Amino acid sequence: VGATAFVASFSVMDAYPSLFIFDHFVVNDKRLQDHFRGTNIWIAGASSGIGAEIARHLSRHGANVILSSRPSERLEAVALSCRELCTANTVSLVPLDMTASKNDLEIAVDQVQGILGSGSLDCVILNAGRGQLAPASKTPYET
Repeated sequence: VGATAFVASFSVMDAYPSLFIFDHFVVNDKRLQDHFRGTNIWIAGASSGIGAEIARHLSRHGANVILSSRPSERLEAVALSCRELCTANTVSLVPLDMTASKNDLEIAVDQVQGILGSGSLDCVILNAGRGQLAPASKTPYET
């Protein structure tokens, strides 16, 4: 019966067995808290989808997150949900259109440096973008 249950458990996995084992038996909230608490992470494309979920996950585990996307109510909503998940960390907003001019990007970097003060940026997650259903060779540069 034990071997049958073991084999049956592999049939319901949504990842490679080693990832499944790592995720279900090695990683836990305490380890994530210990790892992310106090880290400074800037997330571009944080107003929806994967970026928003990453922001929430990192906030729940104590990271200080700086959220960027085009200015919108969705970005504000993600920031609010991050603040509700954990009060020990900070959530900052730096509205930024990733297709902006070099000058606008430099202003955003200056804003992030102002938020960090004497601290350092530990990680940048470049998640901004959208789907494009054409080959890169046929897609205009502006897109």
